[in-house]
Amino acid sequence: MSDKPIELFVSWSRKDKLLKNALIGSLEDHLGIIEGLTFSLWQDVELAVGLDWDEQLQQRLAGCDYGLLLLSPSFFSSVYIRERELSWFTGTTGKPMLPVMLRQVPLDGSRRTGGVELRQIFHDPLHHRAFADARDRDAFARELAEAIRRRVLSDRAGSPPTWGVMSWPTGDSPSEAAGA
Repeated sequence: MSDKPIELFVSWSRKDKLLKNALIGSLEDHLGIIEGLTFSLWQDVELAVGLDWDEQLQQRLAGCDYGLLLLSPSFFSSVYIRERELSWFTGTTGKPMLPVMLRQVPLDGSRRTGGVELRQIFHDPLHHRAFADARDRDAFARELAEAIRRRVLSDRAGSPPTWGVMSWPTGDSPSEAAGA
C-alpha cells in the first residue's frame, strides 16, 4: 500500500452540487478498493470555519497531487474557478489535472474553457456522455476510478498510460453497440 495518500483537489461549481455529490460518493467507493494506492479527495466543504477561505483553497491547490476538475457550463462560468483555480493546472505550475465531463460543454472553440479543451477529458467511454447523461452512473465512476489509477501509475513510472479495453455494463459494451 502507498504510504502517502494521493491528494485529489475537487474543483467544482456550487450549482452542480447534487451531481458532484452523486459522482464523488460513488468515486470514493471505487477509489477506496484500488490495491496498492490510497486516495484522499479534498473539497471546499472541508474549509475550516473562521479562517481565510481563499488562503485555505490556495494552500490545498499548492499541496494537491492532482486536480479533479468537474466540468460543466457552471464550472467554466465561475470567475473564481477561472481566475484562481484553473491556472494551477493550465498555467506555469502545470499541476496534473483529471478533467471529467460532469455536464456537457461544447469543446469546439465556441466557449471559454481556459485551455482544458486541449486535454483528454473523461466521459462515458462508450457513448461520449457526461456524467449527468450517463445511463449507469456507478459504471461511470468505476471507469473514472480505473482511469485515475492508470494515470497515477503511469505518472509514477514516467511513461504514458496504457488504456486497454475498459469494461462497461452488460448490454452497453463496445462490441454489442457495434452489432458484433
